[in-house]
Amino acid sequence: MKHHEKTSFVDSFRIPILVLGGIILYLILEAIQIPFIPLVIILATIAFGSFQLVRDSYGQILKNQFALDYIAIIAIIVSLLTQEYLVAAVLALMIASGRTLEEYGASQAKRTLTALIDRIPRSVHLWTDNEIGQKVEVESVDVGQQIFIRKGEVIPLDGVLISHNGIIDESSLTGEAMSVQKIEKDEIKSGTVNVGNPIVIKVTHEEKDSTYAKIINLVQKATKEKAPLVRLADKYSTIFTVVTFLIAGFAYYQTGTIESILAVLVVATPCPLILATPIALMGGVNAAAKKRIIIKKLSSLEILSRVNAVMFDKTGTITLGKPRLTGVRIFYQAQFFKPKAERMFQNN
Repeated sequence: MKHHEKTSFVDSFRIPILVLGGIILYLILEAIQIPFIPLVIILATIAFGSFQLVRDSYGQILKNQFALDYIAIIAIIVSLLTQEYLVAAVLALMIASGRTLEEYGASQAKRTLTALIDRIPRSVHLWTDNEIGQKVEVESVDVGQQIFIRKGEVIPLDGVLISHNGIIDESSLTGEAMSVQKIEKDEIKSGTVNVGNPIVIKVTHEEKDSTYAKIINLVQKATKEKAPLVRLADKYSTIFTVVTFLIAGFAYYQTGTIESILAVLVVATPCPLILATPIALMGGVNAAAKKRIIIKKLSSLEILSRVNAVMFDKTGTITLGKPRLTGVRIFYQAQFFKPKAERMFQNN
């Protein structure tokens, strides 16, 4: 399993790895002063690393969309015009790495979603005429039909208990570590586990309307949502680009060298900033989903960075439900009461 994950990671990052390899090879050949070949290698490296950026930007132009990536493209072009090939190659490496990281983060989030979906069985036994019936696809089960759930099986659909009693592990939904005793006509949620004897459930919701399906939908929406910082960047991308070009023009006016334009464009290339935020947030959603924590909005993760204290009302979920005294603190409201309060505390 570890070998497979390692291979998958290398495959995902093959473009930035090859671009980095091209840069290193160029530097080595330049150091030993081999003619012509280093130039071919570095130009091929730049083209390979920036191809996806150029292709995506062309598609955005056709859709009349404006993006901050145009600054990076112009920076690469100016680098080539000034024969600053190493600068262009580093820009291509930065862009290729950023895009690959974003795609890798998205694939990891999809993997978590797949794990959540795979947790629910795709087929279930119907209960007909007081005996186990045929095995059918979960999506084909209608409201009102009865299904048979064996011990240890994940319950695929919402329903009410037909059996006299049952024991259900609801930790995947509520976080409660203790199993819950259920009696006839009690509500049973999909995504929970039957840890007692086999039970029969009368289905009350189809698969698409089940509790667990709604949880998966929440995770999907969270991974697709744009963070506030990214939305802000999209909103002001045109202004940022125009201001960047104005500063670059002013730099050229002051110095008279095209290298000054290149310096401004390289500094203004926003790729790391714009990619860092969604990658970090998507990684947070992914890590939380693995621990059965559902994050409804990506903005919640940004807000957490400003949180100093958290209050919970989840006795029995994140606590054992057995409160005990851990300490005593006395807060004085006036200096006059301080000596008396101290004597009372010491006597006790």
